[in-house]
Amino acid sequence: MSDHSLTFEEHRDLGQELQKTRQRLLELSRLLLDVYGANNRCVFAFEKVNEAMVRLSEEFARQANADCPGKDAEGLYR
Repeated sequence: MSDHSLTFEEHRDLGQELQKTRQRLLELSRLLLDVYGANNRCVFAFEKVNEAMVRLSEEFARQANADCPGKDAEGLYR
């Protein structure tokens, strides 16, 4: 386990990048759904990626809270 942690500013930057990535993945997922339909394996795989991104953001929100107590860093990932 490392003794290092991200700063509030680093969490802010990472949170912004993850939000942009999640938004783009949702756009692409909707496009694939429109093109291929709900029963397509690619669409299903994209849904799994989107779910993983949500879990990743939730984990980083918890980590941000631990790294930056008292700064509402958790909110940077929402």
